[in-house]
Amino acid sequence: AGGGGSSNAGAPRAGSGGSGGASGGTASVALFSDGFEAAAIDKTKWTERINSSAMFTLDTAQKHGGTQSLHLKHSGFSTYLAVEGAPIFPAPSNTFYARVWLRVAGPLPTGHVAWLEAGNVMNDQAEIRVGMNIGKFQSNLWPGDTDVRDPAAAIKADTWQCLQLKYGTDVLEVSLDGVKSSISTTTWVAANPADGSNNT
Repeated sequence: AGGGGSSNAGAPRAGSGGSGGASGGTASVALFSDGFEAAAIDKTKWTERINSSAMFTLDTAQKHGGTQSLHLKHSGFSTYLAVEGAPIFPAPSNTFYARVWLRVAGPLPTGHVAWLEAGNVMNDQAEIRVGMNIGKFQSNLWPGDTDVRDPAAAIKADTWQCLQLKYGTDVLEVSLDGVKSSISTTTWVAANPADGSNNT
């Protein structure tokens, strides 16, 4: 579940789902989930936010646990599959957990790309993004374009990996394949200044 695209672009998107908690949460019934096993993308769940010639398809060539997956053929500035508004958002106590299985075709990006965003529906107003920048796993806060990067995170091309997140007021917790990442933050200050804010 979830979307992808270049950051600083497209409507920021809250949500992607999974069953159970994430980043230390306890298992519970998911408020939202999609395994993309239907004949078509469920437009009652998802809003396509496409600001390019990109397209979403359901694909049997790659799959994680079922028979198919969501495939984003990205060819422009911003493309997201979005979960917006009621009954999921706003989240109780402004806090929610998300889990997504992600496979990025190689070679891995070296530029600024966001795979998941949470924030206002209006673009570039208030967003928290998770993706890559300068070849490193990254969280990004907008406005301000503040980066926190994790050079130790083992992002792998052409490999299914599990991202788990907790979004909350002044907190972002992120794990990759069960390992908490240093892109998790409450202050948006990197532990190592070399991995901090960078507008490249």
